[in-house]
Amino acid sequence: AAAGFKFYITNDGIIGTYKRNFNYNMGLIFNMIGLEWDPPTYTLPTIGAAAPKAALLTANTPVELNTEPAEYTEEDNVREKTDSAYYSVKEAHLLPFDDAGNSVISVFGDGVVCARSNYLCYINSSGKTVWENDTAISDPIISTYGSYIAIAARGGTQLSLYKRSKLMYNIDVQNNIRSCKVSLRGDVVLITDKPSYKGAVVMINRKGETVFSWASGVNYITAVNVLRNRRVAVALANAEERVTAYVMLFDINSDEPLTGTEIGNSLVYTLDTNGKQIYINADNSVSCMTQGGSFKYDLRFKDYAMTHSATDKYGNRLVSYTDDNTPALSLYTKRGALDATIITEGEPDYIDLYKNTVIYNSGRDIICGKADDEKKVLYTASRTITALKLINADTAAVLYKDSIEIIEF
Repeated sequence: AAAGFKFYITNDGIIGTYKRNFNYNMGLIFNMIGLEWDPPTYTLPTIGAAAPKAALLTANTPVELNTEPAEYTEEDNVREKTDSAYYSVKEAHLLPFDDAGNSVISVFGDGVVCARSNYLCYINSSGKTVWENDTAISDPIISTYGSYIAIAARGGTQLSLYKRSKLMYNIDVQNNIRSCKVSLRGDVVLITDKPSYKGAVVMINRKGETVFSWASGVNYITAVNVLRNRRVAVALANAEERVTAYVMLFDINSDEPLTGTEIGNSLVYTLDTNGKQIYINADNSVSCMTQGGSFKYDLRFKDYAMTHSATDKYGNRLVSYTDDNTPALSLYTKRGALDATIITEGEPDYIDLYKNTVIYNSGRDIICGKADDEKKVLYTASRTITALKLINADTAAVLYKDSIEIIEF
């Protein structure tokens, strides 16, 4: 019993590696049969109202330490261990990566896939390059879901689909590509240019066959995604009198939308999905639409300046904004309920989340931890950050202009 309990609570070393590999392999098995592997977490989140600003400022303000060699005493050592606002990282792996500044990364399995001009690779959470492939695509756009990786040429016509490291197809579409999303089933939806139209949507199945296309002649297409039931969600924008967004759902067997919703005074820039619901990210709101077209929630930030939003695969949302010149992050559950609010040291350039673990940056400082924990991990990067992704609750990937770093918290 003691050995079993010890195994249950241990998340580092050999046991931690075994658990991560087990979850990754189970995720691949579940993806193959169309299900989602959602293992339990080992710590229970504390869900409640946001803490008062004063308390948050106190909890998240770094403690200044006396570090001058001539004045550094044993007392200062004790103070650093007991009063510091931050923990240190466990391990970091810096990997040289040519042309990383023009590369893109996406979380995939127990690591990240990295794409640059004519190249694709997979790096696991231990910082090992597991496989590499040459590609025919320059200036890539990347999307991952389950076992599938879609790579499209930004402003070009080439599209490739991989199932893990295996190339499924490499094709040319009719018009230039603006964005690309892949589903759990390997369906790829694209936003493309189309002469005399404000944009077009094309869906291609995992065999490389076009199964749906639709063009907009009135409103600009700003985002697209596809649900597990193969319904296609399309976001549009109209700015003739005031900025108005629309989100429409299509059945791939019809050119007429099944349903549509107006989102007034907003501009939708991305649509995320967990396969069953659409998570709408706009310039002043985050909302959730069901596969039937109804809204589960619509969170408006009318009195705040939103800067970023992020969604994890479980439907949790993270929003960064400023309130009276005070930068903050708010974490929302998959039901749209406020979980926690964090006052940040500065306005972050990048944010991400995994369940109730959040990560963000303040310049080169990377801060990560449970949203409701007073103390978080602080890691100062040696280079300018160009992308920041949480692989899981314990590991992140950081993209620089000349390298990739895998950080274990």
